[in-house]
Amino acid sequence: MRHARSGYPWGTFVINCTGSLLLGFLTGLADAVTLGSDWLFILGSGVMGGYTTFSTAMVDTVHMLQKRTYTRALVNAIGMIVVTVALALLGLQLGRAFSSA
Repeated sequence: MRHARSGYPWGTFVINCTGSLLLGFLTGLADAVTLGSDWLFILGSGVMGGYTTFSTAMVDTVHMLQKRTYTRALVNAIGMIVVTVALALLGLQLGRAFSSA
């Protein structure tokens, strides 16, 4: 996997962040009954599951560990989880707000 000049896999990070935000948004719409559970399953698991690259992020982390860039690996693994969960929560709130507007 090629990384940007910084050595950090920014492409993977951006894809996972946008995917988490969008999946949260879709879930917020489904919670407000604007989007049915069948559609949530298709769009969430199918489309967004194919879009995001969590497994790639973990392989990137393993490569960082193999290169002995331990701090970078730790930031990648924990940072990816923290940021994507926060964005999923934001998307959930946005989806609920959008459907009630």
